[in-house]
Amino acid sequence: MPVLRSLPRWLACCGVVVTLAAAPGVVEAQNPPLYLTPRLLTVFPCGGKAGTEVEVTVSGSDLDEASDLYFSHPGLKAQRVPVPDKPGEFQPNKFRIACTTCG
Repeated sequence: MPVLRSLPRWLACCGVVVTLAAAPGVVEAQNPPLYLTPRLLTVFPCGGKAGTEVEVTVSGSDLDEASDLYFSHPGLKAQRVPVPDKPGEFQPNKFRIACTTCG
């Protein structure tokens, strides 16, 4: 009879050890990164004349379907460049940048 009394405790301890051993892998598998961090590596051409518009191509990592460029200077504005003869479609990673109040 003493063996039967200690058997449930022994099984419960084994269950806790197995659960704790499996928990770290489960927790990591449930928390993938929510968003990829885009990294802007190059902008070509890298400059333009004040008061004009410049068409630039950007490249980097995780820039798939980049739709906007944001600037710290309020006078810089960017628009996506449309694909010729295909309304509603835009060239990937190409933007037209206008500098209205630069200088």
